[in-house]
Amino acid sequence: MNDQRRTVQDILMERLETIQGISEITAEHLRLTQKQSGMQVLDMSEDEDDPGVAREMGRTEGALETCEEKIDALERRLAELDEELEAKVEGGET
Repeated sequence: MNDQRRTVQDILMERLETIQGISEITAEHLRLTQKQSGMQVLDMSEDEDDPGVAREMGRTEGALETCEEKIDALERRLAELDEELEAKVEGGET
C-alpha cells in the first residue's frame, strides 16, 4: 500500500497535513461541545420543552459524532504514516 518512491520528506509533509487536519477538527469538536453545553443549560432553565432546542441538540450531537469519526480516521492515518516513516528511517532511506 505504501509507495516505495516516497521520500521521508514526502511522508513528513503528509504527516504535517494530517496533524493540521486533526487540529482543525478537534477545534470544531470543542466548539460543538461548548454549543451543546450552552443548549443543555438553556434547556434546564426552560419551563417547557422547546422542540427547536431538542432538534438543534440532535444536530449538534450528530456533528460531534462526525467529528469524532474524522478524528479517529486521521489518527489511524497518522499511525500508518509513523510506521511508514519508521520503516524508511530504519532502512536508511531519506
